Amino acid sequence: MTGSSRPSAVFDCMVFLQGAARKESPAGLCLALAQAGAIELLVSDSIIAEVRNVLTRPVLQNKFSVLTAAFVDEWRSLCARFRRTYPMWPTHSATSGIQRTSLT
Repeated sequence: MTGSSRPSAVFDCMVFLQGAARKESPAGLCLALAQAGAIELLVSDSIIAEVRNVLTRPVLQNKFSVLTAAFVDEWRSLCARFRRTYPMWPTHSATSGIQRTSLT
């Protein structure tokens, strides 16, 4: 956790895509928690760029009608309101030393 009393979370691109496509899914519920301000989103500029790229792909917009330009704007607004950006994420893929917490 960070200095606040609410938990912090890092969502990858798939959480954003799955949550957008199916609001009743576990990923959708995670996004709802972020929208409600119950959790603090921790995202990097690269995650934001990747999600923007994925959410605006025509093939996915055709498959999931909810992925409209308005939805992408709403998503950007969510990131701006409920997250802190960490610009200096490691550029390597090693995960040693990262503590993971399971919700189950």
